Amino acid sequence: MTLPTTDTFMRRQTSSRPVLGRWFLIATCALLPVHRFVEAQIFGGLTNLILIAFVLLAILGKFRLYKDSLVWVISAFGILLASLLAGYSGSAITGVRVAFPLALSLIVVPQVLAYYSNPTLRSASLKAFMYVQCVSAAVGLLQMQGATILGASANSGRSSGLAGHPNVLGLMSSIVIIACVGVLLSTRNRGKKILLLVGLVNVGGLYSTGSLSSIITLVVGLTVVLVCQRATLKFVAGLIAATCISSVIFILSDRNPFAFLSNLTYRLDVVTGKVDEGVASLNIRFMAYEYAWATIKSAPFLGVGMGPESQGTYNGVSIVHNYLLRAWFQGGILLLLVMLLVTLLVVRRLLYAIRHRQSGIAAGISVAILTFALTSAFYNQQQYWLILLFGLVFSHAGDDRRSADRTLGSQPRKGVAA
Repeated sequence: MTLPTTDTFMRRQTSSRPVLGRWFLIATCALLPVHRFVEAQIFGGLTNLILIAFVLLAILGKFRLYKDSLVWVISAFGILLASLLAGYSGSAITGVRVAFPLALSLIVVPQVLAYYSNPTLRSASLKAFMYVQCVSAAVGLLQMQGATILGASANSGRSSGLAGHPNVLGLMSSIVIIACVGVLLSTRNRGKKILLLVGLVNVGGLYSTGSLSSIITLVVGLTVVLVCQRATLKFVAGLIAATCISSVIFILSDRNPFAFLSNLTYRLDVVTGKVDEGVASLNIRFMAYEYAWATIKSAPFLGVGMGPESQGTYNGVSIVHNYLLRAWFQGGILLLLVMLLVTLLVVRRLLYAIRHRQSGIAAGISVAILTFALTSAFYNQQQYWLILLFGLVFSHAGDDRRSADRTLGSQPRKGVAA
């Protein structure tokens, strides 16, 4: 008689999961890079459709409670309560309409992901995300050369690919680059050329967006992966060399070699307010921050309202580009506490990944999303939250393996004949 190994045990535990549910999760991951574009141009009900599918899976019993389930449920009720209490300058009804889908997502999505989570699904989901994002990044490169694809073209020198917005394309490209580096660190020779090609395309996609927030996000996320997976100095040096080489390639491939630098310097001028164009300058953002902070100081406990009519700041249009400040401004102290709780979950998983040298990619992606949220209008967008939830739930892969080891009585990994 041969006792099952940990890997065999885990496969048996997940092999009975319905195929339809697994394919739905893979398809959802494939849609995430183009979620905003698809909803705006093809099917306006995509957000509701995805949420309904998750709810149906939960109703059918396809969910599993895990370590963080109680935290998500508490967060969901906190969001609903915040929407009811906030709204002294807006409608509580519209606030509830915004809060309810997000709260419902936090109740069902993590638990459904935990039910289906297994090595095969995690790998397939990541591949689906990366393949679709590669197409979007390639479209961004073509847009940078003046092409119009599916009605989308570059705006002020910034490409949006099939992401619907340059910053979104930048974020998605950053996530794929982080994943490529993480996979390269965990494999030896298999698929290295493909990974390098995928990474190169997304470096180009990131460059085409001119998104400084996404570049910061990439640096932070890469740092997490390199630390979690104990990258050697040789690997880091190779990564820096590859970055330099790819930069040279994009510079030389441009019709004007100096356009590469001029595009970045132009974006810096816009962000710092030297060029009076767009809504992304530091001056405009700081004025929105000051308005939000002044409002918070006058009423620190109750927010102005979670509905869209309450999101404007000093000019009634500009939105707070910081997820913690925006939560406090619109949802009051209760929504701020919920966001801080989510932040603590990410930090806890990060520390776990660093300590145990596992789930580095998932931890890197989760940290990247929150880094992006610090300088973006992150709020209730399903696209961002699903990536964060996938990352956090899938980062528990190491916990599952340890649980399986305990179940098997910590036996030798290759089986013991008896």
